[in-house]
Amino acid sequence: MEVVFCKSHMDTLTELYEIAKKHGGSITFGTDNDISTDLDEEVLKENGFTDELIAELKVQELKDVVSTCDRVWFELAIGREYHTLTYRQDSTYFYWELGNSGYFYREEPTEELIKLCEEKDDLGYADQYSVDLYYQPTIIYGFGAEPVKDFRVYRSGMALKFFADLVCDFLGEPRIKRTY
Repeated sequence: MEVVFCKSHMDTLTELYEIAKKHGGSITFGTDNDISTDLDEEVLKENGFTDELIAELKVQELKDVVSTCDRVWFELAIGREYHTLTYRQDSTYFYWELGNSGYFYREEPTEELIKLCEEKDDLGYADQYSVDLYYQPTIIYGFGAEPVKDFRVYRSGMALKFFADLVCDFLGEPRIKRTY
């Protein structure tokens, strides 16, 4: 994920910091990412794979398995209360070539698994599947409510705007009006 903040984003962060300071709090933000060579089960589940299909997929001869999780987070801290919004971009990729191409099954795949991989395939070749799956939740903790997953945010600048609205509403301040 590429995080780009222009002057108006920085102005919003500065204004949020002043609002939080007025209420005895502070604003922080940051980014982080993870990468692994394991299948991301959460991404698979969000893309229609059941626990049974995931278990079946794990015993196949998969190639080039890569999973990533990129995050940008914003936090309002007031005393010992922390209110956060985390925007995530999760993905998992794998390449699977069926047994008739010289590779052997560790276990015979079910028709259900093959059909789902065909639906998610990027290549379009018979018996070869290049599957690249995504999941992009925004997770909100605090702000006087239960944790929530929201899917309206689709870039980091929107996450900042969404967070600014949450902070202003929570602290009873007018929302920040700005063009990004």
